Amino acid sequence: MKPNLPKVYIDFIEQCKIKEYGELFTHKHHILPKFMGGNNDDDNLIVLSIEDHFLAHKILAEHCDNDEYIAGNKMAAAYIAGRYKTYNLTKLEVANLIREAKKEYYKNNEVWNKGKKGLQFHTEESKLKISKSLKNRVWTDEMRNKISEAGKLRFKNMTEEDRQKYSESLSGKNNPFYGKKHSKETIEKIKQKRKNRNIDFKGNKNPAARKCIDLDTGIIYGCIKEMANVLNIPRTTMQRWLKNEKIKKYSYYE
Repeated sequence: MKPNLPKVYIDFIEQCKIKEYGELFTHKHHILPKFMGGNNDDDNLIVLSIEDHFLAHKILAEHCDNDEYIAGNKMAAAYIAGRYKTYNLTKLEVANLIREAKKEYYKNNEVWNKGKKGLQFHTEESKLKISKSLKNRVWTDEMRNKISEAGKLRFKNMTEEDRQKYSESLSGKNNPFYGKKHSKETIEKIKQKRKNRNIDFKGNKNPAARKCIDLDTGIIYGCIKEMANVLNIPRTTMQRWLKNEKIKKYSYYE
């Protein structure tokens, strides 16, 4: 049975239906969110600006009477706020939104991943879904330009006080270490640590490191990092090649 949506939320959605967002960057929003039982039908989708998308989930979080729905909408609002800098919320305010959402969710649900106790993993089916969604994600120049223009417009419409806060957040003034300097002793320790890290490709000393083999030359490497450095290939690229069954040149050495 699908939940009854709050009247204040329905009124907000009706107002958004007649809005014209012009060149603002927009999202598709599920009027009845999928985690509340919604679907991808056209009559359940609406185009909203980033700010209205944030507000939609915020309103639902404030007026739902189900802990799970409150948590889900708080988490969605927090993600939008953090990802798109909605209303110029600070990282701390976004973190607080996420913390509140988790508290609401964990009241009546088992923790998905508890760390060492009760650790759970993705199923093969969920891994496949995640993989497909990442492979199908394509960022075009048009999409990047829209995001850039939306950011410029949002900055233009800010008050001087908000601009000052935003500039300070980018400058690093909110960092507790801002304006301070490491002592000479600390700098030497950092240098030595970095130097030791690069000796003999230290990653292969990790007991969990997997050996790799270049099938063309037969050379066996102690870890992915060592192989990538010797062959002058980015480590992330090497990881993809090792996992790609179509590429027969490199493989994990069992």
